Amino acid sequence: MICAATALYLVLPPGVDIGFTAVLAAYVLALGAGLLANAPGGVGAFDLVLLGLLSSHEDIVAALILFRIIYYAVPAVLAGLTLLADRADLESPDQSPAHWGLARQSGVVHHIAGWPCFHVDTAGFRAALGGQHRHFDIRAFARAAHRNAKCPVLYNCSGRLAVQAARAGWHIRRTTMEALIRTDTWSLSGGTRQSLRRKLRAAKTADVQICEMAPHAISDLPAIARTWATSHGGEMGCSMGQFTLEYILEQRVFLIKCKGEIQGFVTFHAGPVDWHLDLIRYRPGLPDGAVHAAIVATITAAKRNGIATLSLSTVPDPRHMPSILADRRRGLVQFKRCFGPIWAPRYHEAPNKVAFWISGCALALAIHRPLANLPWKALQCIKLLPLELKFWSKRDKRRLQHNQRPQRS
Repeated sequence: MICAATALYLVLPPGVDIGFTAVLAAYVLALGAGLLANAPGGVGAFDLVLLGLLSSHEDIVAALILFRIIYYAVPAVLAGLTLLADRADLESPDQSPAHWGLARQSGVVHHIAGWPCFHVDTAGFRAALGGQHRHFDIRAFARAAHRNAKCPVLYNCSGRLAVQAARAGWHIRRTTMEALIRTDTWSLSGGTRQSLRRKLRAAKTADVQICEMAPHAISDLPAIARTWATSHGGEMGCSMGQFTLEYILEQRVFLIKCKGEIQGFVTFHAGPVDWHLDLIRYRPGLPDGAVHAAIVATITAAKRNGIATLSLSTVPDPRHMPSILADRRRGLVQFKRCFGPIWAPRYHEAPNKVAFWISGCALALAIHRPLANLPWKALQCIKLLPLELKFWSKRDKRRLQHNQRPQRS
């Protein structure tokens, strides 16, 4: 208020002999009238009261107009230009990595220190996921997390952010590797892709066809997703997508057909410069090499659309993860390795060791969803029970019929 009165006092014409105290008192009264009038900027009531209190000076009208221009119009124009500049920067192609599509389901994009940040909230933690904006500031992110009573962590982040965290004194550990495909240089030739070529030949022999999803085919996908969830004990969450029709409609979906029937599909988050693998769903009995063929078709489509990078997502780094966790994903590592990708290290970071390990457990629970997947686990056991009974000996089956506990040799 004093600053505004000072601005009004400074624009008064030289011939007007009014003290600063009088101008301040008149401004306070005029501002009160403007607030009571509930008009934008107090237009009308503010001017009338100010002119009434200083009516003996005709030059006040010109000073009042100049005050309006300096104190209201100029800041408004500058603020508008700032907003337009920020919006242009946010809409530029390099600002939104493809995996930010998870914000439609489990994540959220917030603006921190004027720049977008993609993160998820778990119990007591705010985790920035994957690649971030080039202006990402780890200290600003930490302050924003603390204001929301959350502990800041970074999960699956790049080496550039790991350097920032190291400078800030955070605890850092390499946990995963991201499989990246450079579409402009990738090809099926080379000794590293020999197993991939073998899988593609098997898929071709089984009459597997890959095509991008047409609108009429979407009705077949929920049944495939339910079948897959039943056989695999549910879906994961947090940094991994879950099937819903609304969710995949914003993705690139490639269908796996065998003998004219849809047997599975793969989905990718689509960004301006990169695509990111999200869902792989299929029915039991899918021909060998069918998923490999779908990934190869996606790489070809990405190159045709001018996409430079295609990500096959991350796998545990066996050199920096406990063996019990790395061994469970050995098949996934082998699957992605046959495409001959570029392996980029990804890191988990927290302010200290205690926060690091607790946040790791919280993220693991959010990803694997043990309670939410409990019904799916039960269905999986029910589905597997007939298969187990099939391989029991006749003596074990007779004991089961007599309510005795079967004994295996």
